[in-house]
Amino acid sequence: MAVAREVDTSAGTRTVRAGDTDVNVLVAGRGKQTVLLMHGFGDSINTWQRVIPSLAQRNRILALDLPGFGDSGPVMERPLIEGYARTVAELLRLLAPGVRVTLIGNSLGGAVALQLALDSPELVQRLVLVDCAGLGRGVPLWWRLVTLNVQPARVALTGLRVVPPRLVEGVAGIIYERLAFRHPGRVDGRIIRGFARHYQSLRDVDDVLNIGHDMVRELMSAELLQRAAGLDVPTLVLWGRNDRLVPVSHGETLAHVLKRGTLSVVEDCGHCPQLERPEMFLEAVAPFLAEGASAVVRPAASDASGAS
Repeated sequence: MAVAREVDTSAGTRTVRAGDTDVNVLVAGRGKQTVLLMHGFGDSINTWQRVIPSLAQRNRILALDLPGFGDSGPVMERPLIEGYARTVAELLRLLAPGVRVTLIGNSLGGAVALQLALDSPELVQRLVLVDCAGLGRGVPLWWRLVTLNVQPARVALTGLRVVPPRLVEGVAGIIYERLAFRHPGRVDGRIIRGFARHYQSLRDVDDVLNIGHDMVRELMSAELLQRAAGLDVPTLVLWGRNDRLVPVSHGETLAHVLKRGTLSVVEDCGHCPQLERPEMFLEAVAPFLAEGASAVVRPAASDASGAS
């Protein structure tokens, strides 16, 4: 059975310049294949801390803060999802040259992973899409729920003469608990604080909401779902049964559309299985990664070095 442990994702990171911005990257583990982890909207590397130790036992792990989130620099490219995919592609060419990687993306990170696989298939070996955003038409349910929770809190905070950073952070943590998890009690308070520490002012809240508005406009057409039908990459579609933000029906539709897609549903779980049910997350993901590791082909030395 796969075992979930925790790692301090604030330690051992480095800054890499890609897409005209600074990207905060964590590198861990060694193995035949490289696995890139991408978090969801408003989140950070913090979301992977309960599964990185196990994943890093057999794989080289790269985890990043998408621009505009966590400890990375601002977003510099539009359209947003395509810009993220270009930035990540540039990052992979720097940190994993000549290697096809496995992408694991939660929510927004899943949308970016899918976009990257469609735009740059030569970089991608496998996909794990965890409660992936961007698969339904119209204004996403997750955005309605986020704004329903954030906007009243923001208005209330604006009415204060002084808004203490700890108050903003506390409200961010409460909203995160309410929306992301089926049973918040399963998630250690340190993880909640790890999410909320990036929200210290109303400016931080406004910045992330502005990114969300741009993202929603881009995802309303469900173009990613339409294009996914042409994707020829082994894909594990992993979903929390009780996801309030992105219904499991979206995952069922995606798995049906994909040529090489498999659906795995995590029971009694919300939007972030990697945090709420890490053992079940690993039980689904580890065998899928093992299949990929057995098929990894490294480039020849002359190719990797760029020699002719």
